[in-house]
Amino acid sequence: MKKVVVFIETNFTGLDALTYCKEKGYHSVLITDSYERFLSWFPASSLSKIDQASEIINVNNSNDMEELISVLKKFEKVDAILTFAEIRTLVTAKLAKEMNVKHSNSQAIEIAQNKSLIRKILAENKVEEVSSVTIKDINFIDDEIEKNNLKYPFFIKPLHGHSSIGASVCRNDNDLLNYKKKYIKSNQDGISDELVIEDYLEGQLVSVETLTFAKGQHAIIGVADRDIIHDCVEIGSSFTLDDRIATLAKEKAKKILNCIDYDYGSSHIELIVNDEEARLVEVNTRVGGSGHSIMMDLATGRSIVGDCIECSLGNLKFDENLYLNKKMGASWQCFVPNKEGIIKKLPNIEILQKMKDITNVWFHYQENEKVEDLKSNFSWVVQVMAQGENREAAKFNALTCINYIRENSLVE
Repeated sequence: MKKVVVFIETNFTGLDALTYCKEKGYHSVLITDSYERFLSWFPASSLSKIDQASEIINVNNSNDMEELISVLKKFEKVDAILTFAEIRTLVTAKLAKEMNVKHSNSQAIEIAQNKSLIRKILAENKVEEVSSVTIKDINFIDDEIEKNNLKYPFFIKPLHGHSSIGASVCRNDNDLLNYKKKYIKSNQDGISDELVIEDYLEGQLVSVETLTFAKGQHAIIGVADRDIIHDCVEIGSSFTLDDRIATLAKEKAKKILNCIDYDYGSSHIELIVNDEEARLVEVNTRVGGSGHSIMMDLATGRSIVGDCIECSLGNLKFDENLYLNKKMGASWQCFVPNKEGIIKKLPNIEILQKMKDITNVWFHYQENEKVEDLKSNFSWVVQVMAQGENREAAKFNALTCINYIRENSLVE
C-alpha cells in the first residue's frame, strides 16, 4: 500500500515536496481552503507543480481541526502530516498528534509564533534578553512608548506575522509618524492586528536552517546570509556561511530550540550576529521559504523537503553530520524596483536562463502589472537562483543576473 502523506496548505517550498512524493511513489494529499492564495503567493510558472499532488481536497477552513479530521477519515491510514506554510504550522502539529503520526510539540510552535512570548521565555531561561512591548491597538502606540520609556531606534512588527508585512525600523519621530500614517490592518492570513516593539539589534542578519529529529537532536543544515532593503525586507541569500558568525549562530539556534522544547521538524531561525554574540530575530518552525530549500538542495546535494518527508515517515535517522559536506555554493536574489508603478518592460526569460550558472528564474510579476508595497516580500518582481564553486561565486552569479534585469527593466 502506498504511503499517504498529507500537506496542510503549501508555500513555494512545499511545491517541491509534492514533486518529491510523486517521484517516490507516495500518495500525496494537499488540503487547501484557497486556490486564490496560491495565485498570489507563487510565480505563474510554478503553479503547475500543484498538479503533482495525487489528490487535492478543498475545505472551508484549513485551520479548522474538526473539518480536517473529518476529511481525513476517508483514508484507512495516514502515514505523515506536514506543512511548509507558516500559517498552518500550529494546526498541523495538533492534527498530526490527533491522528497519531509524528508531530511537533504544539506548545513550542505557539511560543515561536508569538514574538512577545518567546522573548519572555528566553529571558526567563537566561538564553538572552531583548526588550519587547506588545501594542494591542496602534491608536495607543504613543502612550505605550511613553509608558515603557522606549527609545529609538526600535523595531516594530505584527505580534504574529510573516513575509515582512507590517515590519519597520523606527529611528526617530518622523519614522514612527510615517509608520502610523501608512499602517493598514492586513487581510493576509497569519498577520495579527496586535504589534510588538523590540530593541533594534545591530549586526549581520543570518538564518540557521535545521532539522530536528527529537528533543535535543538538531541536525544543522547550514547558515545563510540575508540581503535586505528598507532595514527588514529580504531580497536575497547565499549558502553556506562558514565562519565565526556562523558558529555563533549555530550555537544560539540550538539553545533556542532546546529552550522552547522544539522536538521535531524543520526550522528557519533568523538571528542578528556580531563578533561577540548572536541574538534572535524570530523562529519559524518550517523550512525556509521563497526558494531557500532549492538553494540548500543545490549546496548539499540532498532534497531538504525530501528529508522532512522521510523523517516524518521514520525513514531518516538523526545524524548531526548529515549535512556536513557541501557540494557547492548557491544563492537566490531578487529584483525589486526603486519605485512603485506599472511594469512597462522586463528582459526575456530565455536570456536570463542562459547566463552563467543560473539554475532557476521566476517572474513574480509580468509586464503591465502593478507593483506596490515595496516594504514586503510581495515586492519581488523577478527572482533568480544561481550556483557557484562556493557561496561567494554563487552570489556573484546571481547578482550579475539581477543587475542585468535592473538595467533592462522599466517601471513607471
